Amino acid sequence: MTYVTGDIPTGAYDSRRLANLGIGHAAIDAGGGYTYFNPQAGHEFSAVAGFTYNFKNNDTQYQNGIDFHLDWGASQFLSKQLFDWAQHPKIHVTRCQTQRSPPMPTGNCR
Repeated sequence: MTYVTGDIPTGAYDSRRLANLGIGHAAIDAGGGYTYFNPQAGHEFSAVAGFTYNFKNNDTQYQNGIDFHLDWGASQFLSKQLFDWAQHPKIHVTRCQTQRSPPMPTGNCR
């Protein structure tokens, strides 16, 4: 998998404020990822690596560097039975007869 995404300056940015809605500069992020999955053993491992290029913040006249990031995750499926249930859960529908006004279940549920 490959990806390219970006960030545009949004919100009102003020360098004198402690908290801002935006980061005050644009950025471009690109990278790629891979997933290994072994259904017999139940192992799964995914990793995504990328680079982010940050543009200059015009309010502070500062430009962050280019950063590298690696996001990863690993999982182990507990059993095939649990895996199958997640894909095809069994739903039981019950019906009740009502004979009262206002209608209320009578206990004759099937």
